[in-house]
Amino acid sequence: MRKEEFQMVDITDSINGKLEEGDMNLYLYKEKIGRILMSGQENHYEMSEGFKYHKGKIYRMHKITDIKQYVTDCDLGWC
Repeated sequence: MRKEEFQMVDITDSINGKLEEGDMNLYLYKEKIGRILMSGQENHYEMSEGFKYHKGKIYRMHKITDIKQYVTDCDLGWC
């Protein structure tokens, strides 16, 4: 069985933060995609499914699907 593969798309510049109840909620346009739990020592990132925080950037995870060949019997080399 083949392992699912994902493409990471950097969306950091499109993210807005809003401080609510001591945590920073993260929004992609109007959609809440995660939050930063702010403690005294270290921040903890909780991201919604399909999003990832990695090394100071926020990514949207896109599932890579296999491209199926749309032509069969290509024995003439033109396809």
